[in-house]
Amino acid sequence: MNATAIKIIKAVVGGTATNSKELQSGLGVSTSQFHAQTRELTSKGFVDRIGSGISLQKNAKAQLIKKVSQGVDIEKILRGSNEKVFCCLARPSTVAEIVTRTGLSHASVSKAVSDFKAAGIARTADNSGPGQRGRLSLAGSQDLASLANIMNIELEAMHAGAEIMYQDAVRVLKRCAKNQKTSGRPTAFSVFAEYGIAYDDPFDYYIVQDGPVGIHEVVVHAVIASYRTQNRAGFLMAIIFYLRNRRRLDTVRLRRTALSYGVDGVWLDIESYLRHREPVKNTKMFLPWSEFAEKAGVYEVGLAELQVPAATGLLFEKIGMHATRLLEVYLLGGENMRIKNLKAATKDCDVVVRNRAEFDRFVGIMISGLGFKRLADSEHTQDDMRLCPDTILVHPDMPRVYCGR
Repeated sequence: MNATAIKIIKAVVGGTATNSKELQSGLGVSTSQFHAQTRELTSKGFVDRIGSGISLQKNAKAQLIKKVSQGVDIEKILRGSNEKVFCCLARPSTVAEIVTRTGLSHASVSKAVSDFKAAGIARTADNSGPGQRGRLSLAGSQDLASLANIMNIELEAMHAGAEIMYQDAVRVLKRCAKNQKTSGRPTAFSVFAEYGIAYDDPFDYYIVQDGPVGIHEVVVHAVIASYRTQNRAGFLMAIIFYLRNRRRLDTVRLRRTALSYGVDGVWLDIESYLRHREPVKNTKMFLPWSEFAEKAGVYEVGLAELQVPAATGLLFEKIGMHATRLLEVYLLGGENMRIKNLKAATKDCDVVVRNRAEFDRFVGIMISGLGFKRLADSEHTQDDMRLCPDTILVHPDMPRVYCGR
């Protein structure tokens, strides 16, 4: 649970807030953020909103939270990954068992356990009982144990019948049989049709997280789901989905999303495959390029623009031949590295000129003298817009040129 949600619960439990507007003002959060958090807390059975008022629900869990808060800082129980660890302590468990059950890292579980011990919430069992050595159990009142039991039952029910594909402190990616009810928002192959890709997968996919599911997450979730199950057909469709929607995607954001899920290496392998027609690792997950090209054609995905164009070669010498006087052009990025033998190839060429006059001269030479064309704004990809060039020049046999001033 995040910090804002915990503050709302603590304010309601402590009786310091009964008016929604006053509570929002006191927390210093936006109206949309406040409403989103209170809706989530209502659905989870913690608070109720009636008109302008906000109060604690009358169910057993909410009332136990109130009782427990009298002797324990409930933030220790509810924040981040601590909440999942607390649920696991409904029965004595080892750190290793909690790691296996939650999918959290050993470090995250150990940190939560340390917090619990320092707050008097948990303790390590002595060696007197058979099989109890090293197991953690709850300490303190029966109310604490009852709360853990209720939350544990809810956690198990939330993902009942589902297979967990990925889990961390704030997200759970899972799949279940078609039309089986479970918590979360549809993602991965379950929403491909919304983006123009028809693919019938035997499972439904859901992500449990705060906030909506964006297209970058849909791509990464599909990669995770297919890679973790070694589903080669699904892996192919994840790549096809990426290619069909590539102009809507930001490469940097996509890589960061993959990194946050621990599949950045897999994603970079996909990029290598599309650029050089062969992956660096995980070769068994990729089709031979000829077969992939055939499948891509079925989904009307053009692959020609993926190929790395020929090196610029004598491009700048040719520009010089068309220049009637000295023209200063600064070469940046990948092509500069290629010329210095620090990179094998590049798909683009980044140049900067000093001022508007030099910019107009350079663009004029590229178009009139060398046959380049300006790329229309409507054809700019998300990556193009992130770079913010003054113009992009394209040629059928040369790398595209990003020009700025």
